Amino acid sequence: ETLRLHRPFQANSDHANFARAGIPGFRLVAGFGEHDAAARLVLTPFDRRDLVSDAALRRAADLAETITRAALDAEDAEAASWRAGTIDAD
Repeated sequence: ETLRLHRPFQANSDHANFARAGIPGFRLVAGFGEHDAAARLVLTPFDRRDLVSDAALRRAADLAETITRAALDAEDAEAASWRAGTIDAD
């Protein structure tokens, strides 16, 4: 699976308040931009835990952990590039 970066900034999520305050933040969405993805169910009556598989939740948690560890291990210059919006998506 590939982690993709989508810009421009979207103000319709929790991360927006952090980003506005200068605190790096992001919104992690599986299937963003994919018409049939489960993301289409977010904030609908079908946005329920019982409709998500344990495997999907584990993959999301693993990815969040990987991103967090990479951020904690990043050199200062790399972290500064995230704030400047020059992140390398590869």
